[in-house]
Formats: sequence, C-alpha cells, structure tokens
Amino acid sequence: MWALAFLRLDVAMRPIRLDALSSEQLRGLDELYHNTRDVRVRTRAQMVLLAAERGMVAAEVAAIVRQDEKTVRR
Repeated sequence: MWALAFLRLDVAMRPIRLDALSSEQLRGLDELYHNTRDVRVRTRAQMVLLAAERGMVAAEVAAIVRQDEKTVRR
C-alpha cells in the first residue's frame, strides 16, 4: 500500500516534460496570456509558462491555476 502512495507522490513531484522553448515562443505565450479574451486559453498559456520558466511540477501549477493536476498534465 505504501508503495502505491509513494509512486503517486513521485509522479506528482516530477517536472512537466516540455521541449525547450525559444525566447520567441515564450514571448508568444506571454503575449497570448496577456491579450486573449478566452479564459481557457489564458489558463493554458499560464500553465505552460509556469512549467517552462520556473520548472514547476504539475501539482504546483495546479494549485496556482486552481485546476486538477490531471488537467495540467494534458
């Protein structure tokens, strides 16, 4: 039982794997975040920016954007 809990913790604490983003891609995401009127698009851009720029794990990103961790990992 403890092994299963440990595995879940291990998955939650792994960084989200992203290909390296160029400064141009990061600027594009930042621009999208600040200019879109679509709340879902803004939230998704924020998720990617938090993971890419700060190396946050899914659980940390989920807490900030108030989404489920599974949503962040999609």
